[in-house]
Amino acid sequence: GIGTVTCNNSSRLLMDYKEEHPDIYWEIMNWLFHPEKGAGLSHVKIELGSDADSSSGAEPATKRSEEEPANVKRGAGFMFAHDALTINPEITVDLLCWGKPAWVSEAENLSQKKGFEARYRWYKETIDAAYDDWGIQFDYVSANQNEKMVEVDWTIYLSEALKNETDERYDYGSIKIVSADETDTMRVATNMLENEAFCNAVDVIGCHYNSYMNESVLKLNEEYGKEIWFSEGASVATDTIFGNNTTSETSTSGTNGMLDIANRIVIGYAMSNMTMYEFQPSVAAYYDGSVYYPKQLIAANHPWSGYYEITAGIPMTMHFTSFMEKGWQY
Repeated sequence: GIGTVTCNNSSRLLMDYKEEHPDIYWEIMNWLFHPEKGAGLSHVKIELGSDADSSSGAEPATKRSEEEPANVKRGAGFMFAHDALTINPEITVDLLCWGKPAWVSEAENLSQKKGFEARYRWYKETIDAAYDDWGIQFDYVSANQNEKMVEVDWTIYLSEALKNETDERYDYGSIKIVSADETDTMRVATNMLENEAFCNAVDVIGCHYNSYMNESVLKLNEEYGKEIWFSEGASVATDTIFGNNTTSETSTSGTNGMLDIANRIVIGYAMSNMTMYEFQPSVAAYYDGSVYYPKQLIAANHPWSGYYEITAGIPMTMHFTSFMEKGWQY
């Protein structure tokens, strides 16, 4: 299907829309997630906040100290996923770390064992709190730190810890592992073919900004049954009202324009067996002037008035999702 990433504070202003203009807020959410009346996005990946800048803003940390109870109400990400699920309960939910709180990094400096224990506590208590406060059950966890070196040992540790967890709100062993959220390099596939334990731990190979997978990735898909996802892709980055400011004669074919993004989705499926494309982000609920703005399906950064803009990415996405229901294949 087609999903979305909520990260680097990109959803922040939705909290203000929901408070000041709830009817408008739900219009925006239905445009994104309603399977018949909107774009029908079917997956939400939430950034696991650490108070660190993760490109165009920071997501608040869910645990600022080892002792603090996990707080999943500081930012908009968990609210965003919860409200999407009220529109379509079939939406799947993922969790990804971009940075780490200081107390986790300090534990990692002491030893790998202490570091893994601290990091798992951060993940696990956040997963607990997401269920307790929002009723969210995670279907996936992206084990690797976003766009960093492949974390083989940590991924194995996380997979085994979730499978053996006894203090759980639901079956944490059913949570699938995504790895490694790299940009272009695809080192994860080489590591998986060389390390049986790592291969067994990973359910989904996630790659960023590349529709063409190498032979190792395709082998893992065809012979080992591993899914392949375009786990972070561009949204349509040409605002509809500025559509003529491209290098070509049409407003939809510039770099990151409507036809370009549609082409990435088609190529990813046709050439690389990718079964998921995730927009980063789908809604720009942060102020223009931020890094990577504009890049969205909907611009929602005027919460005082309730104004928002539907950009070309919404009808483009509907061209796929109007026929591409879960289980569809060519």
